[in-house]
Amino acid sequence: MTDNAPQELQLPVQWVFDQMSLPVSANQLLLQQGPPVGDKPFDGYYVMVGHLQPPVITAESRPEDFVGQVLPVVPITRFHVSRDRLVEFRDLITTFLDGTDPELIGS
Repeated sequence: MTDNAPQELQLPVQWVFDQMSLPVSANQLLLQQGPPVGDKPFDGYYVMVGHLQPPVITAESRPEDFVGQVLPVVPITRFHVSRDRLVEFRDLITTFLDGTDPELIGS
């Protein structure tokens, strides 16, 4: 009898950074469920990251100057992930923040 069970294979990975690609400021995050597929109510999640430039406000600015103004969010990146991967991202971010919070680590 032949065992056709998949074998686990682990390969090392290395992040490769483009030295010409500079970090971009991001201050907006949009999460959205994907469209329904077959018998599933939705297919994964869309994650979009963007930047919102606040309007220039001067000493002469009045609230009515901004009535009806819509501030555009400029997309920086977007990606599609499974629920399991999104939960993994959440846990990774939580662990990272817990380990770097000055109030939690006594700095």
